[in-house]
Amino acid sequence: MIKTLSNLGLQLCKHLYWLLREKYIDKPIYSLTSISMTVDSSPHYFKTVPNRLVKCIVLHATGSSSMAGTIRWFKDPTSKVSSHYVIDKNGKVVQMVDLNNIAWHAGKSIFKGQQNVNGFSVGIELVNSNDGKEPYPREQVNACLTICNALISCYELDRTDIVRHKDIAPGRKSDPNGFDLDAFLASLSFYQEKEKALRH
Repeated sequence: MIKTLSNLGLQLCKHLYWLLREKYIDKPIYSLTSISMTVDSSPHYFKTVPNRLVKCIVLHATGSSSMAGTIRWFKDPTSKVSSHYVIDKNGKVVQMVDLNNIAWHAGKSIFKGQQNVNGFSVGIELVNSNDGKEPYPREQVNACLTICNALISCYELDRTDIVRHKDIAPGRKSDPNGFDLDAFLASLSFYQEKEKALRH
């Protein structure tokens, strides 16, 4: 289970613990659930000021089916790549860059007319070969959904601020190939509405 809220780097969000731990009975597609998270830092990031402005969440596929291989690569001094989170097929999460820092995940990119997306985004890598055939297991998508839901609340984002790598780097990137973003956002919408109902 999550040891401390600081592991997420989301101390600003007073509802974070509730968001991450709440379990729902109704499961139309995916479910919010508690997540297992560890920290294994990458050296590839830029330091920024605390509470940096985040405008979007970028979903990636690792291009490899190995969580361990991805972690090794993101820690390799020669790789020059990283992301804030890596999510394994079984739903386990490794945080590799603090959210107050800039991870090197987007490359040449543009979001809503603004370039250099690394500077104002959170990068989430899903362990997947990116061949368009390998599935994204429910446990993996659940963990991604839970993190995105918390990030949206903390940074006051909209569901449309969740994008795929290929959306911000068209023609250059194809990941996460085969990921059903529409279904993912539909699930997110469902749970956000349910949260509102539970709080009123």
